[in-house]
Amino acid sequence: MPGIRFMKLSDLQKEFSEALIGERIYSRVNSLVEGMLRRRDPTIYARGAHDYRDALADVTQDFILDVLIGERQIDYVMSVSPDIESFDRLVTRQIRRYLARTRARTVIDNLIERSLPILRKAPFVTHAGGGEDRFSLGGALVDDPAGDEARLRTAVALAQAVPKTIGQGQERAPRIYDQEALTGVLSILCTQLKRPVSRADLQDFFHILLTPWATALLDLDAEEHARRTLTPEEEAVVNEVSQTMVAEMSDEERLIFQYKYANMPDREIASALGLSRQSTAPRKRELFLRISSQVEGLALDIQQAVLARVNAIIAIGGVDTG
Repeated sequence: MPGIRFMKLSDLQKEFSEALIGERIYSRVNSLVEGMLRRRDPTIYARGAHDYRDALADVTQDFILDVLIGERQIDYVMSVSPDIESFDRLVTRQIRRYLARTRARTVIDNLIERSLPILRKAPFVTHAGGGEDRFSLGGALVDDPAGDEARLRTAVALAQAVPKTIGQGQERAPRIYDQEALTGVLSILCTQLKRPVSRADLQDFFHILLTPWATALLDLDAEEHARRTLTPEEEAVVNEVSQTMVAEMSDEERLIFQYKYANMPDREIASALGLSRQSTAPRKRELFLRISSQVEGLALDIQQAVLARVNAIIAIGGVDTG
């Protein structure tokens, strides 16, 4: 059998026609997986393996079974690849997506386990029965399953704006949110869903919310998420301005800010306020004029930090993080 470096696409095509995936294709895919994991810990992505070699083999085998065979991606790759370089490029793209999905499951499991103790404390309310606990923020609840999808979509859009914690990309289950931010994210979900939230709801919510983030955890989008660390003096300015800004907002203005920070359309803001778009527009304009005057004179990155902090404060809305 030719070595990895000297393989030709015709070698793989012959094996594919005879055995689907045999020793040649397995070796080629294993080398591509190893290249993707060279600067990472493969045990993060393996299902229970702790030794490097076992973990690498497990990731390769799971990828082949789940993606190349299970999703029939090997058929597609072999049908469109004109040369070995194209084969490598297409398979590497599939490996990247597979690793992101694997990491996302780990992150979500970790977040759910961290969320449950928060949801079992005030101001959240536990609803027992039916075999599992469910959680709400109290207040008026609705019985409208038909509206669940739209409300979940709104919760995800609002929660996207809550600041995330950037890890080193090597932890098995990065935290993603500190305790305060996670409490804010959960309060958004409970407030928007308007019914008791189950573990399955948490699974769906975090899956939608964090799917793009899983890619960043693989260092594929590191530049997009890079942020300059503020000095202590700058942090003090951000804290003072943001606290003052939030204190001067009415509940209506906080909702307007939160929705616009999440880039929600004006019709969604009007609907949430129970007003027409025409009635909402002057309220939004007045708020933004006031905000502009409050951040005027600050450097652009300090202004951005202030707005992010304001959004985080509004998101947790006085919730006691314990």
